[in-house]
Amino acid sequence: MQSLIEDEHADIIILFGWTPTTLYTPGNVQVDDSIMERFIYGGNIVLNCSDYIFYVTEGGGANAVGGLQNIANINLDMWGGGTQITPTDLGVEHTPSLVNFTTERPFKSEQVVDPWTVEAAFGDNGATFFDPGIIKLNDSSGRIGICMQEPNVGDLPRGQVLIEMINFISKQADVATPVEPAGKATTTWGSIKDLN
Repeated sequence: MQSLIEDEHADIIILFGWTPTTLYTPGNVQVDDSIMERFIYGGNIVLNCSDYIFYVTEGGGANAVGGLQNIANINLDMWGGGTQITPTDLGVEHTPSLVNFTTERPFKSEQVVDPWTVEAAFGDNGATFFDPGIIKLNDSSGRIGICMQEPNVGDLPRGQVLIEMINFISKQADVATPVEPAGKATTTWGSIKDLN
């Protein structure tokens, strides 16, 4: 990831509810300038499924809410267990695999403030809680996205929704070059390209 921070490609990493210690030091020891933070602010994208983004790492919930807050540099939290989610109009258009589900860790649109904006809420509760969704750094291709942050249900269509979210990102004007496919499974990348 460090070598991809400023390579002029919008690279993507996908996490599944656990933050690698090599990218962000557990316990929020590295409040600023972690590889994870520099990756995002360098114009790259992090997507997360299953549970609270950047919260859990070595030692359990060692980052807690500070992980997301330090990496995004704004006061976000993802408390909202039991939130019923329905696809939005944008979700119906761009993430057709998304189904009604219950999220445990939604974004809250009122907490997304400068230098971030809500780029896409593919599913929401009819109000300000949304998941899946993407927030975007202003004047940058850097993004943080979540996809069905529900740790207790294993059969949600996360894989297909992730492909659809990546396809959505790849079509945005600020992603000037294609999302970098290097290292991705050939079949997955083929499926992404087939959606274009």
